[in-house]
Amino acid sequence: MRTFSVISAAVLFILSAACTTSEDNLTAPPLPTGMSSENGNASDAIQCQCNMVEITSSAYSFMGAHGYFPETLEELGIEGTICPSCGKEYMITATENSFRVDCPQPFFPNHGFVENGAPSWLNQQEQEKYACRANMRAITSGAVIFFAENERYPVNQEEMGLAWVVCPACSEQYEIIGGGYYFFVGCPMPAGVNHGNVDDGVPSWYWEPPDKWQWQCVCRDNMMNIASQAMIFFASNGRYPRNLEELGMTGTVCPACGEEYQFTGSETVFHVECPLPFTPNHGYIHDGSPSWQ
Repeated sequence: MRTFSVISAAVLFILSAACTTSEDNLTAPPLPTGMSSENGNASDAIQCQCNMVEITSSAYSFMGAHGYFPETLEELGIEGTICPSCGKEYMITATENSFRVDCPQPFFPNHGFVENGAPSWLNQQEQEKYACRANMRAITSGAVIFFAENERYPVNQEEMGLAWVVCPACSEQYEIIGGGYYFFVGCPMPAGVNHGNVDDGVPSWYWEPPDKWQWQCVCRDNMMNIASQAMIFFASNGRYPRNLEELGMTGTVCPACGEEYQFTGSETVFHVECPLPFTPNHGYIHDGSPSWQ
């Protein structure tokens, strides 16, 4: 029961997200600068849009694990997540096969929305990429739960009840390699326009360099990914890893300073922190709880 609970919690970290989000383990999407006073300053806009991408990331992991999208922030366990400009919670609209989160500002233009994994402030090609990567996060989460219940990974989407999930650009199901102790999910698009893959829990876009102004969002997503992998490690080993090397994540660095994250683990507790040598840095996650939430 303890193992299953840890794995279930871990899937809510998987898929960056986003600002995940390397979008999604997850480079954050390019965000607009020069926001007008009508919808707050540029810093608020970046944080608000990162919040929406992170909510979407969690929602897709939730969907992969449970087979349906959450209808409230409370269901995701992140109630109280608010737009930094207006102080109101985000608005969620969920159906059986779709999910949308809107900035709650009551005027136009606000900070936008993310619908079915696609941020409204991106062009169509970028929207398709981010939506596709959100789908792969959901499939990966479903695979983790499937493994916990069956002691093997699924061999196709049908086994997870996710046959309807397709790449938004080509409408094809995803390439999957599973059946044992290894799992791979990849975009079905051809090379050159392919949206990437998730190989045994690690997204191929993990190393994509973010823009300077995205550093906080990307750094926090890196820590979320480290935390999710630490919990999966616990499920398999009955303890947390002692360092990033034991976790197989050496070389994971803060995009602002290029240094590896500070990680400590014990039998029952783990802590990962941004390595920036000044205050405030980008925060930390202690035993699964982010300092910024």
